Amino acid sequence: EEGDGAAPGTPDWTDPEWQDSRTDEQLLEAIANGKGDKMPKFGGTLSAEEMRGALQFVRSFRQN
Repeated sequence: EEGDGAAPGTPDWTDPEWQDSRTDEQLLEAIANGKGDKMPKFGGTLSAEEMRGALQFVRSFRQN
């Protein structure tokens, strides 16, 4: 996984502008409740701790 949004309809997680334009709360909301028809919700599957881990995974792709 490169995190660069190569799959159609996915954001480029490496882009600092994209990373800076979203708060942790916004990303946790997307992880918990899904985003459109491209990303399923994980709120019923992952614990709060696991969702925070997913958030940190997304944040780890940021390039300066």
